[in-house]
Amino acid sequence: MAQLKWPSFSPPLWAWYAIAVVYYAIVFICAYRILEHPTTTPFRNTALTLLFTVVVLNAVWNVLFFRAKNLRATFLFSLGYSIVTIACWYCVVQFDSLAASVLGLYTVYLLYANVWGYRVWRLNSRTR
Repeated sequence: MAQLKWPSFSPPLWAWYAIAVVYYAIVFICAYRILEHPTTTPFRNTALTLLFTVVVLNAVWNVLFFRAKNLRATFLFSLGYSIVTIACWYCVVQFDSLAASVLGLYTVYLLYANVWGYRVWRLNSRTR
């Protein structure tokens, strides 16, 4: 990863660690809040399934980026990941405003993350 060219708007390494911690805090808060609602709550089970899917897809993203080092696939995967995250947010909005607000912050971050991922891919596509 040290050989990669990074966009000028890349955060320092410590900020990536902070982003990871905030991501897991968001997932925990959302999972807790979703599970607090009865299973009969409309959209509750779908939101829980989508949140679990987001966690799994996040792990796959890490494999694509850090292990496979396939920047194009990582970027394209990120777009689908974002759609699943937005679908989860939509479901959560239907029954829990606090969890929706927290997850909404993450969906806004994904705008930046997708632009960042695109730039990493394009900056390094000529060298690979």
